[in-house]
Amino acid sequence: ISNLKANTTYYLRLFAVTECAKSYGQIDTFTTKGLEMATVEIDTIFNVLSHEATCQTKITSFGNGAPDKNKVGLCYGTKENPEVGQNGVIAANEQFFSASTMQNTFKLTGLEQGTTYYVRAYTKTEAGMGYSDQASFTTQKIEVATVATTPASGISQTTANTGGNISYDGGATVTQ
Repeated sequence: ISNLKANTTYYLRLFAVTECAKSYGQIDTFTTKGLEMATVEIDTIFNVLSHEATCQTKITSFGNGAPDKNKVGLCYGTKENPEVGQNGVIAANEQFFSASTMQNTFKLTGLEQGTTYYVRAYTKTEAGMGYSDQASFTTQKIEVATVATTPASGISQTTANTGGNISYDGGATVTQ
């Protein structure tokens, strides 16, 4: 028997037809197994910069639904335990499960500098939607370098001497 529904009780009864009569067996019942939720976790958060970060999820169980329908996603926001559809929560693009690596990677962009974000991975399957435990990261805060300009001296018609002093690099490499 195929095309049955999950977690459903079915009744069956065999019968035979001969030239003389119909014969029936006893009624039997069985219940199909319920769908198991796929599970996912936050594997790592890396390349955290001032306005972006990258998050990798890891599938820990595929569940028992149709694999071609299973999706994984990521939602994040500035409040704890974000869920898809909540005010202020952003959902990254959902992807189909990567069965070969068991991992999916999401790049989060448009983030505010110096802000703590809370992240949860989620799965969408025939069994429903499930969330991972929460992880968090804080984007880098950009600070401006402190620069003092030296007053010009030795001024002529075509030249002048000037310079400056960098007293603080803002936490970044000075390139010019």
